[in-house]
Amino acid sequence: MVEDVNDNPPQLNAVSYEGSLGEDSLPGTPVLITPRIEVTDLDSYPGSSWELRLLGSASALFAMNASTGSVYFRGGHLDRESIAAYGLLIQAIDDGNLTTYANLTIKLEDVNDNYPIFRKSNEIPQYATKIADNDIGSRGKSIRDRDFTNSDGSTQIIIPESLSVGSKVTQVVADDKDVGLFADIRYLIESQTSYHHGGNSSAVPQVTSTNTFSLEPKSGNLVVAGKLLPDHLYVLNISAIDGGGLSTMTVVSVNVYDVNDHAPQFLLPVYYFDILEGSYLVGEVGGVTAVDLDLGENSKIMYQIVVNESPLTETFPFRIGETSGMILATGQVDREMQSRYQFSVIATDGGEPPLSTSVEVHISVSDSNDHDPIFYGYQTIYSGSERFKNYSLPVYQITVPENLPKGTIITKVFANDSDSMTSGNGIVLYKIEEPNSPFGIDSKNGSIFTAMDLDYETSSSLRATVVAIDVGTPTRSASALLDVTVTDVREDLADRLFDVEQYVVQVKENSEVPVPLLNLSGSFARLSEQGMHFLLADTRYEDLVSVDTESGQVYLIKSLDREEQHEYKFKSRTQQMRDVEAFSASTLQLNEVWVVIKVLDENDNPPRFNNDGRPLVGAVLSDAIFGHEIFTIEATDPDAGPHGAVRFTMLQSGPADLARHKFAVDSLTGRVSLNCGPC
Repeated sequence: MVEDVNDNPPQLNAVSYEGSLGEDSLPGTPVLITPRIEVTDLDSYPGSSWELRLLGSASALFAMNASTGSVYFRGGHLDRESIAAYGLLIQAIDDGNLTTYANLTIKLEDVNDNYPIFRKSNEIPQYATKIADNDIGSRGKSIRDRDFTNSDGSTQIIIPESLSVGSKVTQVVADDKDVGLFADIRYLIESQTSYHHGGNSSAVPQVTSTNTFSLEPKSGNLVVAGKLLPDHLYVLNISAIDGGGLSTMTVVSVNVYDVNDHAPQFLLPVYYFDILEGSYLVGEVGGVTAVDLDLGENSKIMYQIVVNESPLTETFPFRIGETSGMILATGQVDREMQSRYQFSVIATDGGEPPLSTSVEVHISVSDSNDHDPIFYGYQTIYSGSERFKNYSLPVYQITVPENLPKGTIITKVFANDSDSMTSGNGIVLYKIEEPNSPFGIDSKNGSIFTAMDLDYETSSSLRATVVAIDVGTPTRSASALLDVTVTDVREDLADRLFDVEQYVVQVKENSEVPVPLLNLSGSFARLSEQGMHFLLADTRYEDLVSVDTESGQVYLIKSLDREEQHEYKFKSRTQQMRDVEAFSASTLQLNEVWVVIKVLDENDNPPRFNNDGRPLVGAVLSDAIFGHEIFTIEATDPDAGPHGAVRFTMLQSGPADLARHKFAVDSLTGRVSLNCGPC
């Protein structure tokens, strides 16, 4: 029998092994090894044995069961991104110190323990050539000199407003130290807002949500998805999300600068101005205004006058404010030498290159304002002197009762200006000179009304200064006095003062005025006892009739035309001189009476043919018989009754008077017929 000796080392079943372990494993976690570690020893003697040992620098992290070969994680820091695999040596040793070795590589399996990290971006879009001159930097600075990543890691891009939809703005890129699915990154815009900075640092920005940009999720390309607004800063919060759900956010700021793509536009297609003739050192004529939809320097406008496409001459009497657009008269403007000027104004913006547009300007030279307004219809004239100068003022005298409601019209003044209405020199406006006057005036029609309550006991006589002022340049004015006598109010009447409610009178049209119409003093004795007087109640007819306050005689003061108006109806009244009663167009008071004027017709209008002066042409066949109608002549007369009845007759046309033998006209109908036949 041969006794065995220890002459064979233990044998491992492989020369190398691979193990795997999750990088987030806890101590005691077994390492999965392929193939399974197995040991054989050909020696066989009593007491023979072997064991497995783990050798290498990483053996402190791992432990091996000496008999089974199972490997466990002892504990410690594992990070696949720092050390992806550990190399160890497996030693099989028997009791005689015979050994065999095999390699063991333990690879760490990735777990999603790293967030995506955005790269610093220095990409410069090809269209980004300049930085706007507001919050970004000085105008004209090369954008290629700018670091597009801010100190906080956010990215700022500067683009023009003209960038079209679909254009790439930039690309965001993030890295993930993990591998596989955990390193597969998708990009997403979490939010995007914008605000208009406009170069005004003191203004509070108005932040609004927007969808102006879109982001390709795989490539990270940021593209334009909507209209870009100039001088707007767009702030985008962008996330990078890996396959395991970990995400990182960065901020991309897109600053849109203005492009000079709008020419200035004038507010009007043509400008018309008027100027008063005269000699001007510097006088404003009027302003032209152009607007530019661009921003910043691109929107700043300079104005220039061009006459017949040539620069201005020294004798040309107009200049323009370069920045204001105000046209100035700077010389002699003589209407008799030249009544109209026509030239062009060019508006040029401050862009690079500049854009411009032009507009025509027409200036009409008007006559000077050399006439004062003149008052008419006043009752008397007041003469006086001041500072050795004599003057006279027209005086309007009126009597009103103290119980007039505020706002009641008491009279009307009229002033005429002989200057031109077209230029405004002849347009007259009215005002009351005294600031706290009890009277007001309609600035356009001169109607004077009560501005406060009147009180006979406080003041029975009031005075105000009425100023008529034209709208010429410079203005000219005239003044008149308003003398108002305030009367005490008596109690209401108990019965009607007049014998009738209505008087009817007839007047021929075209009568020479004044014409006495009627006398209202039928109850004069009674009225005199009561201190009553007569007046016209309806002031609308002041230019038509006049009433003598003492006698009650009503006069027609304006010649009438029946064809214009055939009847007039107005009210007259009696009252105490200190009383004024409010006028009512419909209600007849106890102290009032209707007066109706019926206009009688006169034959003051000739008949007029209805053919507007054109000859009437008729045709007659040679075989037409006697009485054949050729045509009918029509004529009208606006007069009434017999004066308006038209008769027709045929005038003699020559010595032979052949027409009267061959033709006849019906005197009533105007029917022209053949007077022979066949002729």
